[in-house]
Amino acid sequence: MDDFRGRLSSLSKEYTDFIEKWSHDVLGMDFSAQMGYNMPMDMLQTMVDVDVPEAETLSFSNQIDSYLQVAGPADVAGKPVISVELGADWHQACYPSWELLLFDAKHAFAGGINQVVTHGATYSHNFTNTTWPGYTTHKYDYPGQHSRHQPAWDVGYPEALGYLGRVQWILQTGIPKVDLIFWDKQSAQNAYPQPLYWV
Repeated sequence: MDDFRGRLSSLSKEYTDFIEKWSHDVLGMDFSAQMGYNMPMDMLQTMVDVDVPEAETLSFSNQIDSYLQVAGPADVAGKPVISVELGADWHQACYPSWELLLFDAKHAFAGGINQVVTHGATYSHNFTNTTWPGYTTHKYDYPGQHSRHQPAWDVGYPEALGYLGRVQWILQTGIPKVDLIFWDKQSAQNAYPQPLYWV
């Protein structure tokens, strides 16, 4: 079984290489993806197969040490940007405050993440047969309709997003340093990567 999973992990690179090339050639952009967890593959191996490896607050339970499992291999591979899908939390649609989102972002930053992508707002204009706040994906199971439909769009969003932008700029221009690394070799990563040790 480990041989099969190892082969699957290796073959996924052929798939991501194709998408990455298309993203570069057609869109002129780097390719970001959440790799290796929620699938029977080695996350530490596949996470570095894309331009910008990405974690998420949902599967990583917003644990600093869980984020380090993404940041470690990405740093070793020389990836300058390591991303997180911020605010993808279960059963919190239209609930999280900016205070909570910024708290979650600080956990990600402490875990070696240096870019946040805020979960939400797949469509920000009027959508047929919908009312406020417009089209909402995932049956309201996840938060974050971060768009002009939210009352705070003109009040809290500019300040919070400005703060996140400044922190990301600082983290991406610095050099990441870690005192100690644990390499957690697994042929299939848990869908919810847990810390390797608890302090």
